[in-house]
Amino acid sequence: MKPQWPLGARESLLLYHGYQEPHTGNIFTAGASIDHPSVPLDPTGKLIRMQCFHQHYVFEAIEGGLRTRMIYIVEFDFGGNVPGKLVQNAAMEKYCAKMSKLKKLVLKERGQSI
Repeated sequence: MKPQWPLGARESLLLYHGYQEPHTGNIFTAGASIDHPSVPLDPTGKLIRMQCFHQHYVFEAIEGGLRTRMIYIVEFDFGGNVPGKLVQNAAMEKYCAKMSKLKKLVLKERGQSI
């Protein structure tokens, strides 16, 4: 994540699992923070590791498969001493960036461009 004053540099290490329901085609994902010996904490302390308690996506086909409803649920701790308004702004910025990347990926898969 790009540092944003006064947040400073943050990272997260997440493990995700996904499932596609065979009858409806709906997709469910769940993720949470993990620790792993191959990705230790920053020994300098300059990079703070955020904790994600849970992060879920649900992609549900609607209108006969012409549109998709997406549900996104997340609960995380930025770590350190961060004002609540900055956390909200940073979270919204990251969410919007993710959705923009997802839209580009879907359009690319369909052979379309933005």
